[in-house]
Amino acid sequence: EQLTLLDLQRCGIEIQGAQALARALSTNQGLKHLRMDSNKIQDQGLEELAAVLKNNTCLTYFNAGDGDFSDSGLQCIAKMLEVNKALTSLM
Repeated sequence: EQLTLLDLQRCGIEIQGAQALARALSTNQGLKHLRMDSNKIQDQGLEELAAVLKNNTCLTYFNAGDGDFSDSGLQCIAKMLEVNKALTSLM
């Protein structure tokens, strides 16, 4: 069986961790729920994840709440949502 839920809430993940996760998500076709709230990925990490999620057709739930993001990071998420039709929950 494939991993479908990954809960990385409050794991202290920073930019490098978000970048590594983005690389993994670029090839993963089974993960449906990703919970990364309360980490330290900052705008750069959020931007990396948003870029990958533009082309991801499996992930339906993404939580990066409590990340203290600026308008720049949130704009990347907005652009991703223009093309990603798989996500049904974003927090």
